[in-house]
Amino acid sequence: MVSLLLIVIQDLKYRHIHVFLPLVIFVVALCFLYIKGLRDYTIPIYNIGFFILIFTVLIIYMSIKNKSYLNPFTHYFGLGDVLYFIAITPFFALHNYILFFIFSMLFAIVLKLLFKS
Repeated sequence: MVSLLLIVIQDLKYRHIHVFLPLVIFVVALCFLYIKGLRDYTIPIYNIGFFILIFTVLIIYMSIKNKSYLNPFTHYFGLGDVLYFIAITPFFALHNYILFFIFSMLFAIVLKLLFKS
């Protein structure tokens, strides 16, 4: 919880986060899985695979739309966003992670539209 709070504070104040914080969240999540007796780490692997697939398709789509390769980190996403979505993968089953991902993207779009107007 402390790491999540620090991420929120740093993101709101500086618009970037320290790379160490998502790493802490990921390690703590893996420790929780181990403590709960779930030594099957395929859940985070599937979730990371889903995220990489979606992110790759998005990069290809943006590159085709702009008719040249477009680095998503310089125009659309921050590295902290990507690291955060990877860091929370052990907390969700695949279908829950997909729902979380979709609704967080919808929430971001709604906030962007609200702040734009």
